[in-house]
Amino acid sequence: MKTFVVAQKEHNALAKGVAQALGLSLIEPQTVHFADSELRVLMPDLSVCAGAHAIVVHSTAPPVQENMFWLFQTCHALQQAGVKKITAVVPYLGYARQEKNPDGTVGAMQLIARLIEAAGVDQLVTVALHDPSIVSFFSIPVYDITLAPFLADFFSQHYKQGEVTLVAPDEGAAAFVDQIAELMKVPSIYFEKERYAVDKTRVLSSSGVCNTTDAVVIDDIIDTGSTIIDVGRLLFEKMGCSQEQGRTVYACAIHPVFSANAVDCLQESMFARVWVTNSIALPKEKMFEKLQVINISSPIAQVVHQLL
Repeated sequence: MKTFVVAQKEHNALAKGVAQALGLSLIEPQTVHFADSELRVLMPDLSVCAGAHAIVVHSTAPPVQENMFWLFQTCHALQQAGVKKITAVVPYLGYARQEKNPDGTVGAMQLIARLIEAAGVDQLVTVALHDPSIVSFFSIPVYDITLAPFLADFFSQHYKQGEVTLVAPDEGAAAFVDQIAELMKVPSIYFEKERYAVDKTRVLSSSGVCNTTDAVVIDDIIDTGSTIIDVGRLLFEKMGCSQEQGRTVYACAIHPVFSANAVDCLQESMFARVWVTNSIALPKEKMFEKLQVINISSPIAQVVHQLL
């Protein structure tokens, strides 16, 4: 079956890497933006679509509604053009944190799952879902990639055993961080936090102490950055992880959402470096001096290859 990768021109760096790793061509649909903010997606060459397998690579990051609808329209256009199979690779899935409403009822993610399926997606590939339970909202196969082995290899190139402690900013991230730490054979600790508003939390205490030269705080998402910065501050103030004492704190996140003034806060924070992946294509205004982007096209391509 003829297979190709599809990606939006403005967000195709990751898609290019996936296409190159798989030896596939990359198609960039034309996106028309109307004055009223509506958009239209047009395939440049309908002749390649008939009976083909299309791999659509697109994160539904902010602006979430626009990127989500681009995904829907693109998949619908491919379906109308005669594509036989659609695999949507959505490294960052918007609304994945809305699996449940505050009153306990099912959240908006269930609706998003239905819309993805209605758009014609046959199988979905995601990266580090905030809550893996949302897979149950789908009737199509969902393959959620854990980057624990990939990040363990990445950090093992920077640290030897005994040089670093991996830190989870809350209990929710502890299992993921522990998995990386076990693969690296390094210590890990986690912090406890409480939520006092819909989008506000405060860090309370830690499960242990950091006795190594460096510490890396790892989370799945950096949104406003408040939680991960609070943890970094506590490591500095209470555990003596300061550069003056020869100890350095770093931050790492898979999905760099960077809402509000997160970029300025991270640049001015105590972190010596902030590692993120390219699960989200960052515009120039969200790049800063301390930022280093890790390319994850390889682990994504490995999973997609198994689905061809």
